Amino acid sequence: MAGYWCIPIKTLHPVVFSAMRIFMAGEEAESFRMRLQQLHPRMLLSFKASLLLDYDDGACGGEDIDLDFEQTRDIVFDGNPLALSHCAEAFFDRLLAPAEAMLLLNQAMKEEWLPIQKQWLEQVLTWYESGYEVVLLKEGT
Repeated sequence: MAGYWCIPIKTLHPVVFSAMRIFMAGEEAESFRMRLQQLHPRMLLSFKASLLLDYDDGACGGEDIDLDFEQTRDIVFDGNPLALSHCAEAFFDRLLAPAEAMLLLNQAMKEEWLPIQKQWLEQVLTWYESGYEVVLLKEGT
């Protein structure tokens, strides 16, 4: 099923995806993402998972992504064996800082949300409060 992986990022140099990640799918996920981006254009940015990895030809990503987001361990992009594409590196440079995101999400908490969206919002806020940046990785079409 196509959807998004909501992933806290432990560090940006090298990029380390935390093992704590949640899968979001359906209309609830898309409306959640859109509402948050109305708060700020860089709030919870999404990026195609297939574009994450660097390949020998210098292309950003490919059809065969060798990442299993369901695994319960951190994913480290330190070049050995996983190297980020230049597109992904540029994307991660544009993420909203945790402090700014927390202010915006605290405002958003006052709004009405579907129960699952409220759970997602609370989790994302917890990650930002812990100092993590957070990203949505889009899987599928």
